[in-house]
Amino acid sequence: MGAFLFIVQNSLFHIYFLAFRYQNGYNYAIRIDYENVNIMCP
Repeated sequence: MGAFLFIVQNSLFHIYFLAFRYQNGYNYAIRIDYENVNIMCP
């Protein structure tokens, strides 16, 4: 999942990651801050 962290502060990041979230199910709790992206995998 760390490979996705370098796309921070990109306008396409939000759209792509939302699509990624829906495709891979409900295993990821995603919180997008102003300048931080924290990905927690329960």
